[in-house]
Amino acid sequence: MSDIDTTGCHEHPDGSISIDLCVPIERERERITAIRLRRPTAAQIAQLNLERIKSGHQDGLIEFIHAVSDLTLKEVRGLDGADFLFVTAHALRVFLQRRAVQLA
Repeated sequence: MSDIDTTGCHEHPDGSISIDLCVPIERERERITAIRLRRPTAAQIAQLNLERIKSGHQDGLIEFIHAVSDLTLKEVRGLDGADFLFVTAHALRVFLQRRAVQLA
């Protein structure tokens, strides 16, 4: 993740990423300060409009983040603007660009 500011973004061994939020999401009895995004499956990608996602169309990006997280559509739509842009930038870079696997 060298070409994007990675402060607040953590990659996990399973390929998922966690991203710290500047503006937490408030749920009934919970305050979400970071979200975890799963690597999408082929089936999930097939249900999304990749052209809208790749072109940066906001509705496509909202659907994408909803599909790979545990956030509701309402919560994704309610994300702080800067948090939303940061989350989508990292998710697109990590999940939709194939990278060489690091062999240990």
